[in-house]
Amino acid sequence: MIKRILIVNVNWVGDVLFSTPFIRALRAANPDAHIACLLHPRCREMLESNPRLNEIIIYDEDAAHKGLIGKWRLIKELKKRRFDTAFLLHRSFTKAFITYLSGIKERVGYPTKNRGGVLTRIIEEPSEELHKVEYFLNIARAAGCDIGDSSYEFFV
Repeated sequence: MIKRILIVNVNWVGDVLFSTPFIRALRAANPDAHIACLLHPRCREMLESNPRLNEIIIYDEDAAHKGLIGKWRLIKELKKRRFDTAFLLHRSFTKAFITYLSGIKERVGYPTKNRGGVLTRIIEEPSEELHKVEYFLNIARAAGCDIGDSSYEFFV
């Protein structure tokens, strides 16, 4: 059973909204887990009232986490939180590598940007272009989550 989950979310407001069905499915499959979301500061308001998340961690690559020292600071922050699993919705190599250096044992995502070597569970890239909601839900399906509803949600 997964106890501490990190979702590495995307950087754009619309895409963050499209990640909410993934968050709902992950919470339904892990009702007692601590679920945190790593998020760009401009997207914070999209998820800060989402009751399915326990914590939002801001990754500010333009200020606090800029450059090598800033990224090292983020790695130390994540290490302290002792996550078991990271789900990488973001496609970047850097964010996948950060989860690896943070000591997160299971790292799940698509092998985009040559990051397959730092993932522990690789989700096969779809053969055709999918809507972002379905693209993210494929990761949830691969993790054994039931997908009941693919509509997105916003909490105020």
